[in-house]
Amino acid sequence: MPVYPRRIKTVQAIVSNLQEFVTEELLYASDIDSLDGDEPLLTSGVLDSLGSAQLMVFVEETYKIRLKPNELTLENFDTLDSLANLVVRHTGE
Repeated sequence: MPVYPRRIKTVQAIVSNLQEFVTEELLYASDIDSLDGDEPLLTSGVLDSLGSAQLMVFVEETYKIRLKPNELTLENFDTLDSLANLVVRHTGE
């Protein structure tokens, strides 16, 4: 599948939005002040199960999508990049 400039821009915008939410809403008591899109969130312990659930709700409400149970995987949620790509697949951007 070719990578189109619009898709790259969309993924980058979603990652930026997710970074803002995670750092401001989920890591408020942490010494982490920024996250890269490819930084592991779950496997590194940056987010716990409650944080993951809050992130899922944020994604569904913000992007008006409904994630299926089989999409709630470590592969899709461990990095902001993978989560942004999941959103793009749902929105068709």
